[in-house]
Amino acid sequence: MVLIGSTLWGDEHHFFYPPQYAGIMNADWIDAIAVFLGIGLIVLAFVDSSNKALAGMILSCSAGFISLITLVEIFHMWFAGVFRFDVPIAYGLIFLLVIMNVAKNGKK
Repeated sequence: MVLIGSTLWGDEHHFFYPPQYAGIMNADWIDAIAVFLGIGLIVLAFVDSSNKALAGMILSCSAGFISLITLVEIFHMWFAGVFRFDVPIAYGLIFLLVIMNVAKNGKK
């Protein structure tokens, strides 16, 4: 997640469809959210915390963010005809499944 946020932070023209939302989709504050969620996931993985509410919040926000990014990439591929998003879509779906598995079963 940190790498996703860092990559998006460096590329100001990654998302372009629909054009009226390109500015907000490429905003730095959205990329910063991805970086902070990634740091939260790393801390969650290495710290033995009994705070289930905080863990649930980090996992749900991460799942929501990955879902949103993957959906935007699907829209780019489907409606704009840009097929360079096929591998990131697969990675996003796999990452989402991993997050949901950790949320369901806990970290073991």
